[in-house]
Amino acid sequence: MARRLLGLATIIAVTAQQTQTTTTFEQGARKEWSIGDNQYKRVRDAVKPTGGGMEDERWKLDDRSECYSGTDEYMLRSVFCDAECLSDDKNNPSCAGPWYCARTKVCEAFHGDLSGRDDVDPENRKCAIIRSCANHSQCYPTAAEQKAMGVSTAKADLTNLDDTPFKYRIAGFTVETTCCVNKKAYKHDVDIPCNGAARRGVGVVVLLVALLCN
Repeated sequence: MARRLLGLATIIAVTAQQTQTTTTFEQGARKEWSIGDNQYKRVRDAVKPTGGGMEDERWKLDDRSECYSGTDEYMLRSVFCDAECLSDDKNNPSCAGPWYCARTKVCEAFHGDLSGRDDVDPENRKCAIIRSCANHSQCYPTAAEQKAMGVSTAKADLTNLDDTPFKYRIAGFTVETTCCVNKKAYKHDVDIPCNGAARRGVGVVVLLVALLCN
């Protein structure tokens, strides 16, 4: 009887773990780990101030939260969103995600001809491309979260955002933002983050606060 109960408990535990790891959000995004599991411990140890886990990078093989961060003109680098988050608070369960890679294009609204505005001319700059990590609430904000960010998608067509990034205008700038998720079988040593180039993705309000504060 004891063996049967132990076997049943094992099955229940495995099933619960599988259910947790297969829970998905928009675009198939999922959480990278749960507090206390092996992947969490690997990532947590990798970002310790002492650098205790930096020599062991096997945790990256099971982590698809890698995104490009920065601008095309300055300090563009790839980061793991969950690791960046844990470096600030190693016990924050929200650092598990789900994470999205954001690409925001900010252009001067009144700058003559804006054709080909993805081309950045350092002498006559019309636009800047900013790439970053984004959490679920930034890519899919509720009404309350939109209010807190000072924006609204009430009048936006959110049914076909794969082809139409969310756009808005503020303080003489036009802003276009998309969010994407790395593919399910993403491997950091083979693939590149999905926000590495102009591509299809779900666009919403991301980085507004950062843009206004910087």
